[in-house]
Amino acid sequence: MNTIPKVILGPLAIDLIPKTELIDLITDAAREKNSLTVCTPNLQFYGTVKKDPPKGNLCRAFDYSVADGWPISLAASLKSKKIVKRIIGSELLPLLIEKNKNSGIDLLIIGGHKKDAEKIESCFKDLKNVSVVIPPENLTVENLVKFVNHEQRLSLRPRIVIICLGFPLQEEAGLQIAKLWKSPVICLGASLDFYIGIKQRAPWIFRKLLLEWLWRLISEPKRLWRRYLLVSAPSIISLTKDVFYD
Repeated sequence: MNTIPKVILGPLAIDLIPKTELIDLITDAAREKNSLTVCTPNLQFYGTVKKDPPKGNLCRAFDYSVADGWPISLAASLKSKKIVKRIIGSELLPLLIEKNKNSGIDLLIIGGHKKDAEKIESCFKDLKNVSVVIPPENLTVENLVKFVNHEQRLSLRPRIVIICLGFPLQEEAGLQIAKLWKSPVICLGASLDFYIGIKQRAPWIFRKLLLEWLWRLISEPKRLWRRYLLVSAPSIISLTKDVFYD
């Protein structure tokens, strides 16, 4: 049972949990073959579910929701009157890999694209406990659940399932997978692309100035302009209301 304090930000319930404690909880759940679900909301996540809430209160259905984006972290800090540090998905993935390298726990990563298969294989060739499975294109939630179920049956060892496919597909499927298998299921979006070097994190100065979003917008303007200008930017106003007027 999750006894970690939470702060409510509209559709989100952000857990006030340190990164090291979260990693330990995930590893312990895998070792004991217990289900555990984790998602990492950012401002786009918040804005999307605020505008068009998914069925079943998707965001609050996770055992742990942690602040990936700095606006979520700042809002949670202001509302809780405590410092809520970010737990960034692209940093969480390598920490989970390192933590479980010699633990006897397998990591099953679902994500990536066929065109990057060689790079993925090269990146993980020395990590015997990590399997990266590239799913078919244009997956539905139902097909993704079936796909992961098939992969899960191939191993009897404890496992951590990490889904790197983006919101909301990974979250909707992740909750269903956790019900079927006694494994932690962690939703980490584009973290696999950052880990293998397909995408680059913003330079240090952009991160220091909280301008990672600007770096990503400059890097992928055609793909991201709608996300940042039409979803994320208006969400700042809504998030501010959830902090001070909710």
